[in-house]
Formats: sequence, C-alpha cells, structure tokens
Amino acid sequence: MGPMNKDQLEMGPMNKDPLVMAARFEECRLKLQEERTVGLITALRIGATAIEIDVDSARWKPMPFDNKLAVVKTVSCYGVAGDPKLNARVQVLDNLDHQILGNYDGSALKLP
Repeated sequence: MGPMNKDQLEMGPMNKDPLVMAARFEECRLKLQEERTVGLITALRIGATAIEIDVDSARWKPMPFDNKLAVVKTVSCYGVAGDPKLNARVQVLDNLDHQILGNYDGSALKLP
C-alpha cells in the first residue's frame, strides 16, 4: 500500500452524518445534565414505549410552553443519540406522585 492520497483523507458525504449526530448528542447530553443539575429533571428512565422523565412539578408547571417543549426535545434528542431523523416519545411525570404532566409523541407536546 502506497501513501494515502488527498482524496482518501477527505470524508465523503456518508461519513458526515455520524459526526453531526455525535455533536448533536453531546449538545443534548449537556443540556440534559444542566436540567438535572438545576433540579428540574429528577430521574430519567428509558422505557419500552417512551423515555420517562420525573420532574419537579413546582418548577415544571409555571414554565412557559416553549420551555417545556425545549426540555422534551432535548430528552428526545438524547434518547435517539442525536439522530436528527429520529424522535423519541417522552412522558413527563411528577416526581412525587407520578401523575402525567406531559406527553411528547416526537412532534407535539400535549399537556393535561
């Protein structure tokens, strides 16, 4: 095998997706970590049909809808390892009594 030429070193279009996914996943992971650190998300479980998150309802309930949507989108992104073509379902539960506080089906967030 001779030395690699310039064309072999450049990445083709097929190889860019994993990098985009990895960067997106890392961004989502950090945001999720932040939500856990501030105490909004108290637990996360990967279930068979959805990712379940327990939230501090005293923080969750007064949040504007757009902020709630951003949180479930972050969890969804984390759940699919940053794949921009996939979405995970997310169920939001009260960390005290496990009442459902929200359902995200991958495209829309429904609140009770």
